[in-house]
Amino acid sequence: MVRYVLRWDVAYGHFGEVVQNVEAMNAIRRDRGWSEWVPWAPLSGKANQIVLICDGPDVATILAETDAGYADAEFMEAWKKAVEHSVEGTRWTEFLAAAPQLS
Repeated sequence: MVRYVLRWDVAYGHFGEVVQNVEAMNAIRRDRGWSEWVPWAPLSGKANQIVLICDGPDVATILAETDAGYADAEFMEAWKKAVEHSVEGTRWTEFLAAAPQLS
């Protein structure tokens, strides 16, 4: 299993709109059979940041779903609304994998 993490700073006063648009994206993702994003907000550290977490079986599956989203007009409309209030230059992505047992 891998975890895909996407985060960005949200322009002040627009956090609720971003979460609503993530929910709209998830409705489309659900309809397409894609993994859904779980929105999080840090309790410490940088304020007004959204963190989206998506778990998948492997990197290839997550990338295939990402590519399918880029090719899907309905999804891209929802995506553009979700990132409309992102602060330029703050988007960050990472893939995480479970650490192996080393004991």
